[in-house]
Amino acid sequence: MAAISPWEESGAKKGTRVSRASVTIERDADGFYRPASEEALSALVKKAHAEGKQLRVRGSAHSVAAAIYADPLVTEDGAADPASAPASDAIHVLLNNYRSMRVVDVGQRLVEVEAGVNLGVDPEDPSRTSTLENSLLFNLWRLGWTLSDLGGITHQTVSGFFSTGSSGGSLSWSVYDDIQSLRMIDGRGEVYEVDRDLTPEDFQATVTSMGLLGIISKVVLRCVPTFNITGQEAITRVEDASVDLFGEGSSERPSLARFLERTEYARLEWFPQRKGERLAVWQAQRIEPEPGFRPARYQEFSGDPELSQVFVCLFFTLLGNLDDLRAARSKLEPIFEQVDEELIQRLACLGRVGQPLVEALTLALEGALDAAIEVLALAAPLLRKELPNLMGMALDTFMPLDSRKKGQEKGEPQCFRDWSWRGLPMDNQVIGALLPTTFTELWIPLPYTQRAMKLLKDYFDAPASAQEALRRTGTYAIELYGAPPNPAWMSMSYSDGKDVWRDGVLRIDFYWFQRNAGDPAEVFYPQFWKLFRDNGIPFRLHWGKGQPVGSEEELADWAAFFRGQYARWDDFLERRRKLDPNNIFLTRYWRQRFDLSHLPAPQPREDVGTPLIMIIPAPSVAERNEVRCRWPSKPLEPPSRTVRGWDVAEWVRFYGWVTLATVLYGVAVAHVPFLLGTPWTTCEVGGSSLGCVLAFHLFEVPLVTFNAFVAGYGLLCFSSRTASRFQSLLRFAVNANLVFFAFEIALLLDGLRRDEPLWETLALFSVALVLGGGAFLGMFVHEKLRSRAS
Repeated sequence: MAAISPWEESGAKKGTRVSRASVTIERDADGFYRPASEEALSALVKKAHAEGKQLRVRGSAHSVAAAIYADPLVTEDGAADPASAPASDAIHVLLNNYRSMRVVDVGQRLVEVEAGVNLGVDPEDPSRTSTLENSLLFNLWRLGWTLSDLGGITHQTVSGFFSTGSSGGSLSWSVYDDIQSLRMIDGRGEVYEVDRDLTPEDFQATVTSMGLLGIISKVVLRCVPTFNITGQEAITRVEDASVDLFGEGSSERPSLARFLERTEYARLEWFPQRKGERLAVWQAQRIEPEPGFRPARYQEFSGDPELSQVFVCLFFTLLGNLDDLRAARSKLEPIFEQVDEELIQRLACLGRVGQPLVEALTLALEGALDAAIEVLALAAPLLRKELPNLMGMALDTFMPLDSRKKGQEKGEPQCFRDWSWRGLPMDNQVIGALLPTTFTELWIPLPYTQRAMKLLKDYFDAPASAQEALRRTGTYAIELYGAPPNPAWMSMSYSDGKDVWRDGVLRIDFYWFQRNAGDPAEVFYPQFWKLFRDNGIPFRLHWGKGQPVGSEEELADWAAFFRGQYARWDDFLERRRKLDPNNIFLTRYWRQRFDLSHLPAPQPREDVGTPLIMIIPAPSVAERNEVRCRWPSKPLEPPSRTVRGWDVAEWVRFYGWVTLATVLYGVAVAHVPFLLGTPWTTCEVGGSSLGCVLAFHLFEVPLVTFNAFVAGYGLLCFSSRTASRFQSLLRFAVNANLVFFAFEIALLLDGLRRDEPLWETLALFSVALVLGGGAFLGMFVHEKLRSRAS
């Protein structure tokens, strides 16, 4: 039994009880309560029930924010913050202190897992405590066990993954077959258990319940022996794919439904954009573990994965904000954070020199990007017109066809083999901060597969306008995969074994890049919901992904539609009523999903005593927003921030005058010797003095002009409203001057080698000194601006 000792040490000790009188729960500065035991979790629920407050639990936040948090959802700046709880009187719970695991029965491979345990590593865990070593799958693997199937990512908590009905990509295997029992805390704070074998009706009602029947406290899993996978991914034109995406298929080229049925694990990504349409078919099968197994990991991004994602992020962010490119600047901030992290790791060998070098390189990237945005803003009308053509070029770059590979790999799919716990979640390589993706996920009965796919193809092919066609397809992919039938009442693949869902489902995910302008639930998803509904194709929506928005009447209509898709809908709501009598788990969002807006909000209960726990309140809304606020919501003036007696505006003016003086000095040094009849010898080397002079002017004149413009802009136009633009211009000027400084140093060294006249050496040295000093002065002013902004 020594092998299971890490489980016992990974969290709170088993078997210990904490009396209610001794429970202390602190509400942290981020607004979350972090209970470390079932007793503490139960006490929080009892408090919410007694005081009439909503209570919701945050897992990994991979569901839409409205499905996670209590009311009100938004912060004062209008957006949910994934790293903290919305400011309200509601009780928001984070379970990072509730992460222990224990083996219940070795022979039956039964494992009890607390609700806060992540399946894998959550790289965006706000507590920064999620690791491979405390993840479920890694610990199961060490015991020689695993789960039957996994989703494309494994960042989620066990409780969050199961309660939303999430699934992997297989019609052959289901992770829900691995769940033996659940230990729940209902809306009164009372603990109850449901078991697959002992209480099957209660169990199937509870497994997928979105937190509306109570909080999952613990899950008992019946694991399977570990296995490895082997597979391939082929990227081809749709017509060349091994799957007949829209037709009935053949023995050599199966239909989509047949392919999903006979492939153990499968995921397809369809890019339907004109001039760039392609299909990526990922498929894998189980193989037995063998001694000496050497994985060959699936590579989702070729070359440098981090750098590839930086460029993809940059491309899609700019394309998704062509109507207001300057708004894209703030959305690209994660790029610089990611670049900082990567460069710090890669330049760690340089010691103390590495940090300033990283800052300089990041500054250069920011400057180049700001300049590019200014130029692209002028070309935005042309870019919008050419966007359909650009998409084809972009896909050829970011997702090239196998036929365009080089050498022996030309025309060949990518082959891989891996441990199942690492290989099945193929999207774990995606950096969420760079490629934040949301989607709506439609679950369609498998017999409707061909009809649904043909309907989509016809819809995308119909427009004569390339712009309208791109509006329909979007700029991102459509993901296709399957899931087996499930007896859980509110599972999106629920079936009683006699209905049209009995063979399983096709799942269609319509991707949306989150940094695009607009709300996809308003501008993108509705076209697909309406398309399938109007054409009589039954579907259900993933509970944690994009759902309809609109007026109360529109939402009631959608609730009625989905009520018709779930045979146990009313039974589920009756159970919810009994288990949460004060509606503490029922937020506005979930009222809209089930047409329950008529039910009362949670009310204080005089007949229920407040639990004996200490609650330390969160900071006020003002205190929390003081930390979050970012300029330009703060004016630069007045009052202004002073640095050694000078405010920021005075530093900008000083920089402007120094730059103008530098420009005049540089022009004089370059031309006065010629006017005095002693021209520079630098151009005597190339053989053509005129050509050399023209070449120098080709880059010197624009640079000098730009510096003069920046100086003038700072002297004449600088204010709190223009500070952001000046900061961008200054960043670009600093980087350009550093490049020019390096060029002057190269000329100086070359002149020394050629034994040039002393006056030329002194002149070049002075110009280089002025350029370097000006660049560092620009950095100083830029930092003052950035400090003022924060």
